[in-house]
Amino acid sequence: MNPITAYRLPLTAIILAAGKGERLGDKLPKPYIKLVDIPIIVWATKVFNEHPLIDNIIIITLKEFVNYCRDEIVHKYNLNKVVCVLAGGEKRQDSARIGVFYATQNVGPHMNPITANRLVPTHLSRRRMCRENGSGTPITDTIIIHDAARPLVSSNLITQLIETARGSRVFKGGSRQIPSGFLTEGVSPLPLKAVIPVIPVSNTIKRVEGAFQPNADEPLAHIPRKVVQTLNRENLVETQTPQLFQANILRLAHLKAYQDGVSATDDASLVENFGEKVYTIPGQLNNIKITTSTDLLFAELLIKQTEHR
Repeated sequence: MNPITAYRLPLTAIILAAGKGERLGDKLPKPYIKLVDIPIIVWATKVFNEHPLIDNIIIITLKEFVNYCRDEIVHKYNLNKVVCVLAGGEKRQDSARIGVFYATQNVGPHMNPITANRLVPTHLSRRRMCRENGSGTPITDTIIIHDAARPLVSSNLITQLIETARGSRVFKGGSRQIPSGFLTEGVSPLPLKAVIPVIPVSNTIKRVEGAFQPNADEPLAHIPRKVVQTLNRENLVETQTPQLFQANILRLAHLKAYQDGVSATDDASLVENFGEKVYTIPGQLNNIKITTSTDLLFAELLIKQTEHR
């Protein structure tokens, strides 16, 4: 018995698409720029929509694009697992927190300081593969966070995350059955509470004095910076999304970060800050993040190469 098919607790994917992508120089926000005639956000979302182990999808986007996303993305491209579109916050971390709190039904009067004036639920489908509470908010046990800026994520990578977290790549033995007593009331069935994809660092990494300005147009960009340290890259990796978490752990990690004023560039960092262990699996080199026009061209090339195979 495979632990993935032995039980089916709800799994929710949260797609973060609230970035403006100003470095791309387009009038539209980055998620809505077309990649081989299809918006980036569609590429990033459809693989979750088509994955058999994903139950629900929540999209977080710019407030002014909530209706556009509903009409021109979700409905137009038949993304029928999307249960709602929410307005994001000022930063990625704010947007992720909004999605996590919504997915774990912790949006209530006692949580208003965190999500006040930001939630704009727009229910898009009557489909509910998960349990629901009285207000219709999806209840979930597992959350996968993914950046819409990574449109080439593969179904295989999603499967590897789930298999690793839920045990088929952890438990040994021919039957791979879940150990007796493992499914305890109120206890998550995830052997691993946080799993993320990583790839090796290929370049030499150095630490420099002061804040580095990557944009050549910044006034301080051309000031020489003294090298402080060259890091050993053997133990360094570059993280990617999607990232998988036990839902309650991720909710508590975001809550603690908000209360403590902690900022991070990915959700795994918040879980680490919360004191939980984060585990890794090999990521995929093609799972690139689109930040510049060069990235966009490279992604188009990768898609066209795949189509011609």
